[in-house]
Amino acid sequence: DMMKEIVAACEETGQSVPVTPGQFGRCIFDSLAICYTNSLQKMEAITGRKIERLAIIGGGCKNRLLNQLTADLTGIPVSAGPVEATAIGNILTQLQALGEVLDIAQMETIVHDSFDIELFKPSAGCKELRRQAEKAAGCLASSVSFYN
Repeated sequence: DMMKEIVAACEETGQSVPVTPGQFGRCIFDSLAICYTNSLQKMEAITGRKIERLAIIGGGCKNRLLNQLTADLTGIPVSAGPVEATAIGNILTQLQALGEVLDIAQMETIVHDSFDIELFKPSAGCKELRRQAEKAAGCLASSVSFYN
């Protein structure tokens, strides 16, 4: 039972325990955004490069709350879309094999010209959210919640 797991993790790490369905949902979304942020920071540390924009593709890009939370916590813009990225990538790769598409830059242009890509910028008031995320860094990322 996932709700029991979330409650146990929150209790173990001294965090507020969600009670309502909305609080559980927010806890999950916050946890995902924190996991994305942690992964992004690890990639930057490994590569020695600053990532300036995050692209979220596929079905997950349809969740506007998660996209905005991710932009707020990472502090960088999030591009969301296209939803059918796997099929689009497959088609573009086949077109490249046929010589109809020259390179990745042309593929990116085709995607941006053909599909809606929504941009989420970090909110002006997200410093408090980042502060809370940093405070929770010692906790299990899968259980962090900021709903209250």
